[in-house]
Amino acid sequence: MANDGPVEHGYPHLETVRAAITALYKRLSYDTVRTFATSVLPVDVAFCDTDDLYLGAQRVAHEMVRHYRLPDARLVVSFRKMRHAANVELTAGPEYFVELNDRFRDHRRDIGAALAHEVMHVYLHRLDLSFPGVRDNEILTDTATTYLGAGWLLLDAYREDGASSQKLGYLTPEEFGYVLAKRSLLFGRTRRCGSPVRRRTRPT
Repeated sequence: MANDGPVEHGYPHLETVRAAITALYKRLSYDTVRTFATSVLPVDVAFCDTDDLYLGAQRVAHEMVRHYRLPDARLVVSFRKMRHAANVELTAGPEYFVELNDRFRDHRRDIGAALAHEVMHVYLHRLDLSFPGVRDNEILTDTATTYLGAGWLLLDAYREDGASSQKLGYLTPEEFGYVLAKRSLLFGRTRRCGSPVRRRTRPT
């Protein structure tokens, strides 16, 4: 999971995003996708500075496992210095080791975003669903995370002001908004999820 570089805007990955949504339906079926009508609730992934770091991370990881319906999966979360935001070791399971960047020790509100993405890697691994190349496979993961109800966490992790910026994942804020809009169309309602997206030219 990437976290470096400036925040990019627009729709540079839209073709891959659309292909990812199509791939989800081919692998899961329409009826299975419909079972993800309920998004991850903020209260279930809330993480305050007074929470125990490791117990809190395990609690959030368990919630993501529950949301993605991976009841037999066991996640072990640790923290270390690393270039990327997070990493998961994809094995036959049922135990998976997730490493989070040490910076999350001081930015706990974004731990849910990182775990939403990494647990989706486990979900797609079990489905044997992937795209060739690191970039396209990460876009698939971000898209699936968002379309199946946890993407607002990634969108909420964006920070951008005159002096600094932060991003988690590979999609732009507008592309996250695009996938959230597609999800809302599927379920016939608009959901308040995360931060608002800047309005630009909207593709269909």
